[in-house]
Amino acid sequence: MPVELEEARLGNYFALGREVVKVTEHHYPILPHLCLQLEPLRIQANRLTKLGFNLVRGGDFNNWTKGHNGMPVFLKAGNNNRWILQFTGYEKVRYVEYIHQLQNIWFWVFGEPLQKKEDEPQEEGGTNPHNMYNGRLQPFYLTWDCRFLICHKPHVLWTITEDKPLFELAGRKWGLRLIQGQSSRPLEDQAAKWLKDEIRRMPKPAV
Repeated sequence: MPVELEEARLGNYFALGREVVKVTEHHYPILPHLCLQLEPLRIQANRLTKLGFNLVRGGDFNNWTKGHNGMPVFLKAGNNNRWILQFTGYEKVRYVEYIHQLQNIWFWVFGEPLQKKEDEPQEEGGTNPHNMYNGRLQPFYLTWDCRFLICHKPHVLWTITEDKPLFELAGRKWGLRLIQGQSSRPLEDQAAKWLKDEIRRMPKPAV
């Protein structure tokens, strides 16, 4: 099954014959032709391990998890070689079948690539500039593109909107529109305060 061009994002893994290849900038000039030769990689235990996923329970290879800045992500085996992608408190986000689909969703949510350990860029001094938070579960989580805000307890999902703004900061209006779960005015006020503090902590763009 050839790979669609828009699926072949930088850093994604595919099969090329009996080899596993990672799409790099060197492939771009030949990418349309290369996609005709690539095959998607099914999600399997050994591949999840290489991507840093761990078993939820020892010996249970149907349930995997990996965290990012205190935000746990879960994969649960479904039917027909598909896996259910979940976040804490949400029964199902979507089905995924291939490694590159998992990579694309990871990048969309967190703004960072999902790669094998040996492929991760090494920062000088061994530190990661994205590791701004400790490993404890945060009360809220803002997706990297500032489009969604997630609350863990209770489990609530808002989309960020400029309609009916709760405050103005960084040159724009910020509001919350509920799209999943049950909210309340105190919880929304708490979420707005957390969001404002989070935006203030973000690096300022260079002039």
